Amino acid sequence: MEYHPQHRNVADPVQLEESRLLTIEREQASKGLHAANQALQKQIAERTAQLQTVVAELSTAEQRERHRLAQLLHDDLQQQLLGAKRSVDHLQSRQQPDPSLKDLGAQIERALVTLHSFAAQLSPSVLYKGNMREILEWLAGWMWKEYNFAVQVDANPQADSQAEEVRILLFHIVRELLLNVLNHAGTRNARVTLAQAGPDLLEVTVSDNGKGFDPAVKLGQGRFGTGLSLVTFRQRMDLLGGRMDIRSAPGEGTQICLIAPVRLTQARPQPFAPFTPAHPVPAEQPAPQPRPAEPAPPSGDQPTGSRIRVLLADDHAVVRDGLARLLESQSDMDVVAKAANGLEAVDLALELHPDVIVMDANMPLLSGVQAAKRILGELPTAKIIALSMYSVADMDLAMRQAGACEYLTKDSAPDTLVTTIRKHAAAKV
Repeated sequence: MEYHPQHRNVADPVQLEESRLLTIEREQASKGLHAANQALQKQIAERTAQLQTVVAELSTAEQRERHRLAQLLHDDLQQQLLGAKRSVDHLQSRQQPDPSLKDLGAQIERALVTLHSFAAQLSPSVLYKGNMREILEWLAGWMWKEYNFAVQVDANPQADSQAEEVRILLFHIVRELLLNVLNHAGTRNARVTLAQAGPDLLEVTVSDNGKGFDPAVKLGQGRFGTGLSLVTFRQRMDLLGGRMDIRSAPGEGTQICLIAPVRLTQARPQPFAPFTPAHPVPAEQPAPQPRPAEPAPPSGDQPTGSRIRVLLADDHAVVRDGLARLLESQSDMDVVAKAANGLEAVDLALELHPDVIVMDANMPLLSGVQAAKRILGELPTAKIIALSMYSVADMDLAMRQAGACEYLTKDSAPDTLVTTIRKHAAAKV
């Protein structure tokens, strides 16, 4: 067969153009699909961040209300009860023992203990000062102290969340889960483990060997033991970017695992000042320039064996007055002045040179720590006895480091304060 070049199978130009256009359309469609997918992923990420922010804001709002209530309990009810207790103690010291007064004092003391516990439950300071391991260990100690319920904590010290809102939410959920074990599992102990579930995830597990339950039934009922909802817990964790897994069966105990993000993906609400036993400690202020040396009081003002001159510093009038009545009833003590804040305490101490200063650890304008530093900077031999509504280890340490010679709680027995004042007045050099 003879070959003719004109017989070659040459593609139709129209077909080539159609093929080229089709390829371009496919590429454009692929690019459009890719862009749409990226936009969708971005929207999902933004939506997730928005939901995380909503959950964080909800947790923050709840904690603000807890903080407000705890502050109200301390600054109002507890201080009034403490003042009433001091008045009862004063009356008892001035007359023959009266059984009715003794009973009244005991009732007030029980009320103080109850309010103290309630305030600590509402807004414990460890939520703002500690990491997740310290928070869980505090919770275990609280469960033992309040309910004689043993909680074993196994925590990886490296596992922590950088988001305060995450730590607060986990604290409240874990506490409710432990209370549920206490009330419904039929056991007196539980275990809490803290681990890293990945580079960006935290895992907290609450487990017990109690009665167990059917998760499907509990989730269907909506309510969970203490009156809170497992569904609510799960929703909170989901919206936060984590999850909650439940493993339980009747007679086989329960294990509830909380997975939470180490950090939130969007700017969070501004943190607020945590509840402290009274006024938040203000930022350290620069120390004043040293004053010209003042002449020491004449030796005749404080002869050996004279009455002990005491300066009281407390921002609660009812507490100041109660303490003043207690000390003035002593045959060897005089209350030379009363200060309502840290600045007044400094000024009065430098003016009057009292033998002993009884000072609240938490005061406005200047905290007890700051006031103590200023006073001792100019009166190195001053004897400062710190008072606080609570026995707080870090506050005790801070006051002692500032130079306080003693740290007592305000609900200490009256004799304890009186004896402590005498001891340090006698040691004054």
